[in-house]
Amino acid sequence: MVHNASKLPAYMNPAFHAFNESIKVGVLTEFVSSNTNGDFSKHNYAFGTVFFEDYNFQLGIDIYNNQLNSAGYNFNSGALTYSYKLRVNREWLVYPSLSLGYSTYRFNFSELIFQDQLDIISRKIRPITADPIIAMDAIGYFDMGASFMANNDKNTIFGVSLKHVNRPNLNSREGEDNVNLEMLFSAQFGYEININKYGQNFLPTFSYLYLFNTISRQRQNMRLDLYQELNLQNLSLGINQHFNLLEETAFTEVGFYAGLTVNKIEFGFNYLTPFGKKAKFFTPNTLEVFLLFDLSSLQQRRRTDFSRFN
Repeated sequence: MVHNASKLPAYMNPAFHAFNESIKVGVLTEFVSSNTNGDFSKHNYAFGTVFFEDYNFQLGIDIYNNQLNSAGYNFNSGALTYSYKLRVNREWLVYPSLSLGYSTYRFNFSELIFQDQLDIISRKIRPITADPIIAMDAIGYFDMGASFMANNDKNTIFGVSLKHVNRPNLNSREGEDNVNLEMLFSAQFGYEININKYGQNFLPTFSYLYLFNTISRQRQNMRLDLYQELNLQNLSLGINQHFNLLEETAFTEVGFYAGLTVNKIEFGFNYLTPFGKKAKFFTPNTLEVFLLFDLSSLQQRRRTDFSRFN
């Protein structure tokens, strides 16, 4: 998953693509290290979004890939989101959204290493094994979602998202059990505070504190994400906390964020580490690196004072 949701909220709620009605593209790569065996996996996320002013709607596309080569696992997902603009009053806008996507899981068991392939004397791995489960399996399914996002033009934004509304079937050619993907509910809330409104302290003239929170639930599993981001003109610094409850197991993660905006390009990173001995058993260290391009015209961007809401 994408942990830096305050910077890329559309991963949690696709309706956030419509925020500021902009034209944007972005990529994120997450490097994951295992605390137990030194193995690595990589997650990739990319998006693009454009607002059609004449027709009052926004289109967004999300692409996600998750690879764990040592286990022969590869997950790919793509989704298209349609958001319609509704003005409630002079201050508030609402964007109801619908998403349709397609995902595939691929398991290549031939990439696994079995006991009879290990040659202890020569310290080599034999290319052939007698294990009977060497095979390849794949699962593909269509996925539907519904969401909305609302924001004013001052300092507040919130939204709700439902993913896997159609509860797609995850049955494969090799599997016998009929398993459905459970719905994922999430809610988001963001609030921006001008901490140097009158330019009377040592901070830059345009300095903001952005607080962003998300809560997610899928069956018995719950997750709470808290973000505190300090924006000093084009420099952003922040910390984030993640509280996980997986059935009867609870653990915490803490992240550190830094970003820089230069003209229409924004880049940065978020480093996440487990907090406490129990958390280190369930979750590894991760490093997310992202790059965002704002392709909107200067008139559309309206970010003369570096506020998210201007």
